[in-house]
Amino acid sequence: MVVNTYMEGRGQARRIHRDFPNAKKFYCFNQDYEFGYREQAAFEEEIKRLVPDAVIVGKAFPKLGETDYFPFKASRTASVSVVPAFSIAALSVHMAS
Repeated sequence: MVVNTYMEGRGQARRIHRDFPNAKKFYCFNQDYEFGYREQAAFEEEIKRLVPDAVIVGKAFPKLGETDYFPFKASRTASVSVVPAFSIAALSVHMAS
C-alpha cells in the first residue's frame, strides 16, 4: 500500500483520537517541506471532524536535518495537558504529555 499525505494525516488523527479520546488540545510537529504541510492540513481537518472543539495550540516545522529540537520542545512545554502529534516521514509516534 502506498500512503499519501491525506491518508497519513487522517490516520494520525484517528489514532490519536482512539488512544486519547478526551484530548482537545494538540501541539503538532511536522516536516518543513510540502509533505509536512499537506499532512498537517489533513490532520487538522480530520481531528476537527472527530473533535469539533479541538484546538491546535501550536505547530512546529523543523527544517530537514535539524539536530537541535530544544526550541521546539521549550515552546511545547508551555502548553500543559496537550497531546503532541509527531510525524517523521512515514513513521508516526504519538504520546501523552
